Amino acid sequence: MIARATLCLLVILATGCLEAQDNSDATGQDETPTLPRSFKGYELYSWQDKAGSWHYALLSGTNRIKTAEEVVTAAENTANDGLIVQRAVGTDDLLALLRRMPENDFLTWLTEPDPTPATNDATVVFALPGTEVLDQVRTVCTEHKLECNLPE
Repeated sequence: MIARATLCLLVILATGCLEAQDNSDATGQDETPTLPRSFKGYELYSWQDKAGSWHYALLSGTNRIKTAEEVVTAAENTANDGLIVQRAVGTDDLLALLRRMPENDFLTWLTEPDPTPATNDATVVFALPGTEVLDQVRTVCTEHKLECNLPE
């Protein structure tokens, strides 16, 4: 009898754990998980490719300046045991990415990494998109309680 009660309790607990891990919203679609908190906040870099698309790289802050190659080519990673790297192409993807940042985290939009050229494409020039995009990022920062250091 005790074994059966223990088994029932384990099944109930396991079911509750599985439900707690469900990342779907009310419509049944998966929600994208929040990024890990970064002790030194996040750094955002941007550049436009030859076709005119804007690319964004969000990297966890560190005590060193990132190289251009690292910003452009580092593989995406959300592990909290090293450099966190996330990428976006276009304004909608950027805003969705910023919404994944933890509340009260820091965001600094940097216009230049270390001037060492990117070895995969020496034509990458880091720049800022138009003021409309900057204003949209400011709005997301306010809505999601992010401390943002953005260029004027």
